[in-house]
Amino acid sequence: MKKMLGIYQTASKLDGTTCLYSRRKAVEATSLSKLVYFLFLVEPHTTLKIIMEGINVEPKWTQLYKVSEKGCHWDK
Repeated sequence: MKKMLGIYQTASKLDGTTCLYSRRKAVEATSLSKLVYFLFLVEPHTTLKIIMEGINVEPKWTQLYKVSEKGCHWDK
């Protein structure tokens, strides 16, 4: 739950968009209700693709990485 809120807060502060993709389904991370629904449907060990677009994305990507780093496997 903490990671979910971290993703939402980081995405909300970005001047752009943050989308999560999994198995042909996508959600914009700035909608908390849609993000919660999406993440509850994702099975453990499922690969998620995160796309961040906008202005000054690198610091927000680093922040998102730190928020969800524990318990996640990251491929850059």
